[in-house]
Amino acid sequence: MALLDNVAGHVNETVEVTGWAYDVEEDTMTYVVEFGDGTNVSGVAVQDERFSETHVYNATGTYLTTLTVFDGTSNQHRGI
Repeated sequence: MALLDNVAGHVNETVEVTGWAYDVEEDTMTYVVEFGDGTNVSGVAVQDERFSETHVYNATGTYLTTLTVFDGTSNQHRGI
């Protein structure tokens, strides 16, 4: 399961997105946050703990930010 909180911000200001991941088998999980402007970041998700990433948008617009969590097997979950 992957959850991503909603975020709003302004041009040239730092926005923070937070996520959460849980895996029934407690596999090691990694994640990728896609900020919708071509910028992606990745990290390791700890079972049942929130994590966050920050980003600065350089242009006005509406961006679809997605979170994909991989559990070390063939399973992946996406939050939008």
